[in-house]
Amino acid sequence: MNFLSRKSILTPSVLAFAFALSAFAPGSRAIAQNSSEHVVATVPFDFRTGSEVMPAGKYDIRTLSDHVLLLRGVTQNRSQILMAIGSTTMKPTDKGRLVFHRYGNKYFLHQIWSPGATNGFELPKSHAEKETIRAANSPVPTNTELALNMPH
Repeated sequence: MNFLSRKSILTPSVLAFAFALSAFAPGSRAIAQNSSEHVVATVPFDFRTGSEVMPAGKYDIRTLSDHVLLLRGVTQNRSQILMAIGSTTMKPTDKGRLVFHRYGNKYFLHQIWSPGATNGFELPKSHAEKETIRAANSPVPTNTELALNMPH
C-alpha cells in the first residue's frame, strides 16, 4: 500500500499533529523564527475552518511551520490549528486579504494572503464544505474577500 492509498485513513487531527511536529524536525523552520509572521483580520460573519464554526470577530493568524497555521480569536477564547497548502499569486495586495468561499449564508475560509506577498496559503475543502456543495447542488462558490488589519 503506498502513501496515496493510506492518506484516506488519516484524520485531519492526526495530520495536523504530524505537521505541527514537523516544525521541530531538523531542517525545518522553528516556531520561534516564525512567531512574528502573522496577520490580523476582523471577520464580520461566522465562518468555518475544517469542522469548526468560528464566530464573527477579530482573528490573529500565525505561521507555525511551512504548512501549519494557528488561527486565534482575539476577542473570544477560540483557536484552531490549520493545515494549509502553499499558493502563489502574480498580483499581491498592499494590505493582504482573507478569501472565503460562500454558499448562501455559509462561509468557509479558503485563502490567506499577507500584505505585499506573492506567496500565501490555501486551505483544502473540508468535509463540511463538500457536504454544503452537494446539498446546494452548486459546485461554484462566490468568493468573499476581506482586507487584513495591521498587526499591533
